[in-house]
Amino acid sequence: MMKKRFFFALFAITMLTGGGLLSCGEAIDPTGDWTIDVDATKRDITLNTYFPAFGQSNDKVQNGFIANKLEEMTGYKVTYNQTSESSADTQVQAILTGKEPVDVLKISPTLFNNYVTQGYFTDLTEGIEKYGDNINTVAEISEEEWEACTYNGKVYAIPEVGHTSMVNVALVWNYDHLKEVGINKIPETIAEFDIAVRALQAHFGENNANYHALGLAGTNAEFNPITAAFDMPKNWFENENGELENALFSDRTEAYLNYMHGIYEAGCLAQGWSTQMESSIINNFVNQNCSVMNVSYWNVTNLRQSCVASYDFPEGVNTDTKKTNHVYGTLDHEYGYASSDAMIQWQVYLKGDGTNGTNYQEVGKSRDSKGIAYYIVVPVASAKRAAYSLDWINSKMEEDVSQMMSAGIEGTHYEYSTADNKEAVKLITEEGEKEEYAKILDQYSNDISGMSQYQTGVNKKVARKWWPLAEQGFDAWSVLALDDSRVIYDPFAVHPVLPNFARVDLTAQNYVITQLQNCINQGGDTLANARNTYTSRYWTDTIKNEVNDWYKSSKN
Repeated sequence: MMKKRFFFALFAITMLTGGGLLSCGEAIDPTGDWTIDVDATKRDITLNTYFPAFGQSNDKVQNGFIANKLEEMTGYKVTYNQTSESSADTQVQAILTGKEPVDVLKISPTLFNNYVTQGYFTDLTEGIEKYGDNINTVAEISEEEWEACTYNGKVYAIPEVGHTSMVNVALVWNYDHLKEVGINKIPETIAEFDIAVRALQAHFGENNANYHALGLAGTNAEFNPITAAFDMPKNWFENENGELENALFSDRTEAYLNYMHGIYEAGCLAQGWSTQMESSIINNFVNQNCSVMNVSYWNVTNLRQSCVASYDFPEGVNTDTKKTNHVYGTLDHEYGYASSDAMIQWQVYLKGDGTNGTNYQEVGKSRDSKGIAYYIVVPVASAKRAAYSLDWINSKMEEDVSQMMSAGIEGTHYEYSTADNKEAVKLITEEGEKEEYAKILDQYSNDISGMSQYQTGVNKKVARKWWPLAEQGFDAWSVLALDDSRVIYDPFAVHPVLPNFARVDLTAQNYVITQLQNCINQGGDTLANARNTYTSRYWTDTIKNEVNDWYKSSKN
């Protein structure tokens, strides 16, 4: 059950956020019309859910292995819908304001903070106590994380917090292209990167107007492997006065934007990059219209398979086996670098070397995704069925269900092995437990690679244990952040609902992304103008004081 001390924290948050329900329009009853005594054990309904985009077809999401096994193991039929990568905020708004019959929504922190103050979510406080044994235990949710889900003393969401720090994206290089322009190692520093992309652009773009050396998707403007070299903050940073400030105002952000503008002006980045999706960039890479791209780990399998199917291989590489080996290389990676001569080479971060506005770095800094990745909410329109939603969420955290989602089925997706097997990985067992080793089987990548998207909260012990197997399945870079020296954390990543800030957070974030893109494209006074507008619209004295009053109290 939730720790008793948590209810004292609820009182504190109630005092912080004020007593009344704040709304940008007519308030919706935040308790909804649900009965806490619903018999959730009958499980005779179909739940309608919306999750962030899986990176998979709707048919596979709905009818894939994990979806079918979850129905078998939990007893619930579930309809899985995906919110668009580019317009999730618009879709969520339509669902909530239109009172659509959606039982479970998995949304970003920004969307949660924006809509909880308007009363669109069901109060789950009592329901979690009654139906959430696993939610309160194996999910290992901290007081701070529960507080972030609380408004006016009531819990309105289940926080989905990863079991580890993640490096979600990396640069992927076409090593064949690099060698063609006389570069025989993957660039490690920002200066080496600059030389490489400009040389690639001059060579491959000379007679190909569709070619741009660097491929970036425009859903944001902060590309972590590159920002790493600049020590660019992740969203927010603590300034010299000990106060929180948006990363828009950081000197490190300015240095990064100035550099990227130069890359854009050199033609290394396509003019329409800010409207492109990652799937389009992958197509460009496969079709040799770019040589280095920013890619998410969940898209790696599609990328590699597409390269094997479509890539114009060098002379002598003509059999299917040789093609595959040439693309994939080996599994021996360290900090993103493959040990082979394979076409695809990974890079988790670039290092600053004192050039292009950077400081000298022994290692690059990854902007980590630590904090609450998603909030799991029940819209008020489906409040009568909330007991079923909570029971389903709770049941997915059972050990056997969580293991299925993490590893699949023994003999089908993985098999236990030994330490001396080079294909095996060491599972992360608890102190005092016997060491275990396992390796993936061929069916794993097809069935299990998108498992994290089905989660609505995490059984952290099970997830930790089997994560090395997932890394092996993605067959990309090492996605775990190995130590704090290589990580830049967002000091505002986990915070309670701050009503004044919540009213502007969504539009402010969209504004920042747009302005960062404009800075890359336009340069000049764009950043100074963006800072002035941000201050007048989104960082008024009222909001600034609210945020920093909380921040100072949290440090104390």
